[in-house]
Amino acid sequence: MATEIAFERLMTPTKGLRAEVMEEPMTPGKWSFKGMAAHLTFWNGLVLKRLDALHHGREFEWYGETEFDRLNAEASGRADGMPLKRAMTELRITHSALMETARRVNMGKLTTDGQIPDWLVETVTGHYDHHRPQVEAWVARLVTEGRGPLAPLPVSGE
Repeated sequence: MATEIAFERLMTPTKGLRAEVMEEPMTPGKWSFKGMAAHLTFWNGLVLKRLDALHHGREFEWYGETEFDRLNAEASGRADGMPLKRAMTELRITHSALMETARRVNMGKLTTDGQIPDWLVETVTGHYDHHRPQVEAWVARLVTEGRGPLAPLPVSGE
């Protein structure tokens, strides 16, 4: 599924990064990766609620307001004081739950033309793809600074 690929492409550059680096702003004055994880968790949670509402034939309002900058700041701010492991676990859990829920929702309730609706693609896959270049640029900068991903331990006998 394209969403699974987009998620892995977003997460892969961060493998092997030190925890303290994941909590630093990716660029001055911007989110840390941990803050971005909390931001993605928030939006994935809303998508889960919308899918649940569709499955049960209920109406759903995204959030009742359109101040996205404030919502995004609040969502990423939830990571403040949260251990990195928890933020990353919450992101992986909400992503996995979202994928499983999307597979289980009756397509007749999800869409009328048999296609995955644009709102779902844009809010999940497009969202991961939107943030991926930021993550890749940040990790590339860390590598040039000598703070990039930790090298894996050599395997015995190689």
